[in-house]
Amino acid sequence: MATGKVKTPNPLLRYIREEERRESREEFAAAVVIVGRQLGDNHLACDARLVARWEDGEVGCPRPAYQRALTALTGRPFDQLGFRLRNAIEVPSTDDLTPDRLSLHVDEEGQVWGTIGRRTFLVGTSAALLTQLGLADAGELPETSRFAGTADPYGFGAFISKRWPDIRLARPHPDYGVDYTGLFPANRALEGAAIQFQLQEARTSDGRAIVGMKDLLRWEEFARGNGRGLLTAASPAASGQPRFFVMDAHEARRRAALHSRANVAVPGAYELDDVTFALLWACASLDTGLQADDQELTTAAVELAPYEELPSSAVSREAAADLGPTAHMWLGSDFCARHILRNMDHLSGPPVFWTREQSGAEASPWLLFDHKYAYLRATSDRFGDATLARTFCVPQRVVAGSPLYERVLLLLAITLMEATGIRVRVCEDPGYSDVEGFVLGGPSQAIIANWVRGEGIWHVDTARRPSVLSDFREASGYAGAHSVIDAPSPAGRLRAMAGYLGVDWLWLRGRCRQLADVGTAGLLRPRSRLISTAGVDLACAYIGRAGEEHA
Repeated sequence: MATGKVKTPNPLLRYIREEERRESREEFAAAVVIVGRQLGDNHLACDARLVARWEDGEVGCPRPAYQRALTALTGRPFDQLGFRLRNAIEVPSTDDLTPDRLSLHVDEEGQVWGTIGRRTFLVGTSAALLTQLGLADAGELPETSRFAGTADPYGFGAFISKRWPDIRLARPHPDYGVDYTGLFPANRALEGAAIQFQLQEARTSDGRAIVGMKDLLRWEEFARGNGRGLLTAASPAASGQPRFFVMDAHEARRRAALHSRANVAVPGAYELDDVTFALLWACASLDTGLQADDQELTTAAVELAPYEELPSSAVSREAAADLGPTAHMWLGSDFCARHILRNMDHLSGPPVFWTREQSGAEASPWLLFDHKYAYLRATSDRFGDATLARTFCVPQRVVAGSPLYERVLLLLAITLMEATGIRVRVCEDPGYSDVEGFVLGGPSQAIIANWVRGEGIWHVDTARRPSVLSDFREASGYAGAHSVIDAPSPAGRLRAMAGYLGVDWLWLRGRCRQLADVGTAGLLRPRSRLISTAGVDLACAYIGRAGEEHA
């Protein structure tokens, strides 16, 4: 890439070259727009000419929207990307910082201001500076002073990095009320999402974190944003480490307006841990992916509707090439559910289901796609008191490679099956990992319906060939005889599944009971009409009740 007038490439250009993530200015400009939209800047525009002007220094500092996008895209603070802020001054070298040129003074709020010549600028808070210089013990500072103006307010960045190192955090500048922008991780099943955080000091009372909005202007700037944001209440714990409680920013704004006051009470159940992070990660990822393709998804569903008239079909992703992975996932899941319900009357006996989900990311649609919960209810209602069974193949290597929050999601999805009257069996033999999703009912017919880890959007069929039916019966029979969670009661099976996944059952039971008491809508608050928290709430309530009745 040509460097134009700049002889020494600035850090932004070095990033483009060294990382080799963008082969051209056009691709880098397109990436800026995509990331900007993920952060809520839907009207962001960028082209190769603008990137070239940035590199050549022909323009001043990019606008705040571009600053946020560039920070998120490069993973570096904006002030390290080589841009010179408007009205910025050149700070002299250490040798030039003599008393006759530099003077410092502290205002009433403890902020340190520096003056060089006729220019005055904010240096930082006195507490932060004294701590950094070793002139004061951070443990002796008042709680409010210790965190104010530091690079990591309340230790939130360190907390996130330690618990979930795959999250990429950035401190936007200017922030417009946003303390952190977090890029949640993506994997093969989930696209990830961008979430903004505003931290507020809080006190705990009656099992809640009470936030008093001292800076209402800053709170309004944050709460009125279009992107997904979390009000993050930081409360010191007895151990000296702060605890963090989160609530959807729009829900927090609604509650504050409802009570006409500047205080917001965040339920203690919304404490940020592996349970709440798992739900936030799954909901934000699915919700963002569906919103991004909302109009195109509606069009694609209409265009693909004629396939419902066919007894079998295998649809390539090219049939809806404009859609992202989450929209493809929704199309496949919805079509397979309706295919099964259309053909279920032809089964001669109570069905046995085989499903391909192995990880929490793959299983998250069961908890959050609105049609999945309706499908489970319809299946259970159709067969009444008949014993229904659903088999998962979850090899130990998949469990070992999954973080705790993903294993929590998988356990919650399995709990939802049990809560709707479907007995779950789990096979650990990796030899069955590639078996397609099927429904076996009686000796002469099966329904094939698969969209998980498939080459296309879906593959559906009905099977009567003896060889195919024999393979399905063999897989189902083996899983039934060798289930790693076999137990006579739902609570026993769920407790065994928790043990297999390495999840602390007592901890999870207590956390789910807390979430069931307050509901998860205030935490997750889906934006897409295709997402619902009903399945999550039922799973949490069921684990709580099962623990009390059968523990």
